[in-house]
Amino acid sequence: MRHGVKFHDGTDFNADAVIFTLGRIYDDKSPQFDATSSPIVRAVVSMLQRWEKIDDYTVGIYTSVPFSHFPYLVTRIPVRQPDGVGKGRAQLDRVRQGAGRHRTVQDHKVTPRVSVEMGANPDYWDNDRIPKLDRMIVMPMPEANTRVSALRSGQVDWIEVPPPDMIDSLKSAGFQISLWPYPPHLALRPQRNRAIAVSRQARAPGGKLRG
Repeated sequence: MRHGVKFHDGTDFNADAVIFTLGRIYDDKSPQFDATSSPIVRAVVSMLQRWEKIDDYTVGIYTSVPFSHFPYLVTRIPVRQPDGVGKGRAQLDRVRQGAGRHRTVQDHKVTPRVSVEMGANPDYWDNDRIPKLDRMIVMPMPEANTRVSALRSGQVDWIEVPPPDMIDSLKSAGFQISLWPYPPHLALRPQRNRAIAVSRQARAPGGKLRG
């Protein structure tokens, strides 16, 4: 693990947090086992067999078979700090958690299955990647056509994975198509190993982004 990384609540991101998380997902006998999250993660990262703490910033992870894409799949295991044990699920989901560039804070709204409002994490370990936007609102839209309609109508400023047959019409309408590499299991055919996001013209720093 990289030294100096902290969760949004200020606690250290270290081997203990990873061991806690692996028990939460893969060990149904552990006190922190989460029966709801476990099958979601294990459906993607199913080959993890056992793990051990080597030192404060090193964890040994062993798979049931050799699997070259495992380093990519590790990112599908959301690491949570250990101090969440004993809280109810609804309360636990609102704990300031994660160590990424965006975070939920007290004055940001979290509405389950509707939207989450996030702000920039000023303590992110990579100063060059601290977000320029002060807030971002993310809304789940499972239907691809619904996402495109929301983008065209101005309800949102960006979407992920639009229908492939709408790419050309979106380009013609002036929308920006962005591509970036992803592990193969997230590929959007026919753009293999890539996912697609569509956005309006970028907002000025300090604005609000919805998507």
